[in-house]
Amino acid sequence: MGKILIIGASPDSWRKSYQAIGRLIHKNREVIAVGRRTDEPVFGIPVLPHIPPGEEVDTVLLYINPTHQPGYYQSIVDLKPRQLVFNPGTVNDELAELAQQAGIKVLHACALYLIQMNKL
Repeated sequence: MGKILIIGASPDSWRKSYQAIGRLIHKNREVIAVGRRTDEPVFGIPVLPHIPPGEEVDTVLLYINPTHQPGYYQSIVDLKPRQLVFNPGTVNDELAELAQQAGIKVLHACALYLIQMNKL
């Protein structure tokens, strides 16, 4: 099980991305967090302003609105993760198609459920 990249990380405890980071850390998973609010770490994980190039990432979890996703398309494809998870409210057919063309498995699922079921 490789690293998990969360796009849309937030230090707000009521956000699903915050809860996902907490659950993944509890399961000793390595997390990379990317978000707009970089002033505050989440569970000790720094929130980066952009996807770091060259990382080996197994899974990308999306927690951002489709209108904010185009700037991440190329970075996600370049990472070549095994899978890309579109959480509820993040589904984007254009990005899903690009990912599938690059050989990335696309899931439309709730990451919190996948974590709970030991699928992440």
